[in-house]
Amino acid sequence: MKRMRKGTGAKVVNFKPKKKKQKSRLILPLLSGLFLFLILFLRGSAKDIYIAREEKVEEFFTSGALIVKNEKVINSPASGRLEVLVKAGERVRVNSPLFKVVTDEERKMLLEKDLGELQEKLNKLKEQSESTLTIQILNKSIQDVQKRIGEARSKGQAEKVAVLEKELSRLKGEKQKAVAESNEAIKVLEKSLENQKKKLEEVEPVVLSPVAGIVSFNIDGYEDLLRPEGLKCLKSEEIKGVVSRQESAALSQNVKVNQAVLKIVDNFSLYVIAPILEGDIQPGRVYKLRFPQLNIELKADLIETCEDEQTGVFFIKEAPMELLDLRKVNVEIITRVHRGIGVPNSAIVKSNGQEGVFLYNKGRSVFRPVRVVARDDKKTIVEGLTAGDRVLIKRGFQWKLFSKT
Repeated sequence: MKRMRKGTGAKVVNFKPKKKKQKSRLILPLLSGLFLFLILFLRGSAKDIYIAREEKVEEFFTSGALIVKNEKVINSPASGRLEVLVKAGERVRVNSPLFKVVTDEERKMLLEKDLGELQEKLNKLKEQSESTLTIQILNKSIQDVQKRIGEARSKGQAEKVAVLEKELSRLKGEKQKAVAESNEAIKVLEKSLENQKKKLEEVEPVVLSPVAGIVSFNIDGYEDLLRPEGLKCLKSEEIKGVVSRQESAALSQNVKVNQAVLKIVDNFSLYVIAPILEGDIQPGRVYKLRFPQLNIELKADLIETCEDEQTGVFFIKEAPMELLDLRKVNVEIITRVHRGIGVPNSAIVKSNGQEGVFLYNKGRSVFRPVRVVARDDKKTIVEGLTAGDRVLIKRGFQWKLFSKT
């Protein structure tokens, strides 16, 4: 039997090292997966424990409220094309220009052209009033005579001084007359310019604000019915009966005479009328009003309550623009605020008919009785715990593992 010799170029295959490499490739993914599982487990377990801390819980009730404000509707004085000069939310003073109505486009263009020409002439006349040739010559003559008077006085020539002073008086009189004639021409032009402006106002009346306040284009028809000076208790049915309807004046549109264009709202005089729960609130106190749809919270004085109608009238000293544009709004009236140690609602359990929590420490859990002070939809204020207590939340692996004692 012949033996086969390995040649120098023969290929040798070793199987044992390959098996070791395959094992190492399997171990690494397993270790990585285990490590990832431990991280996720620890992170999930950490969420099962809540550290008790200071919290607050608010007692409140929700009502459909009515907004009453001091507002002045501004109507168009004529029919024509509307040009609004202010923006919504802009604060205006008394006599601030609000809008204008163009009643005759063609005549307006002619008047504006005449006004431009008159203004240009007036500007040139004012520039030339002190620089005309006549006045320039008179000014030079006056300077020369004043110089000669000074020389004559220094030489003691009294008679010559008297003659020169008489000449100086005459020159000044002529200059005054020339200036007066120029001023008269300016006055004539200014009067013509004023007359043209009045004519322009007739075809393009500008409406000024009669009061100070915030500009609003939301007009709902209740501006004259619901006013602070005629404020009275309303029944819940009356509040529900108010229908919010808003219409905004479009810019650069035609309007009719006496058509409502905009309104001026006093944001320092705003009232909220809302149904209230009997016994929850008292007149003379300050309450927080929260408007969820606007994400706004304001302080308001409860100035009046109506026992029969079960409604209250709140006064807000300074209201934001978002509230000024509304007539009806949902409001949360906060009646009381509780502060103390709080935990999530899911941490509160019952054991032997007693409410409490499970405290977790060093791998053990102990039931701690507590007294519930107040609760909202997320958290509970309790007595019997201190800040920093580790409380088990009723969910997850740790709850199943440690909550049963």
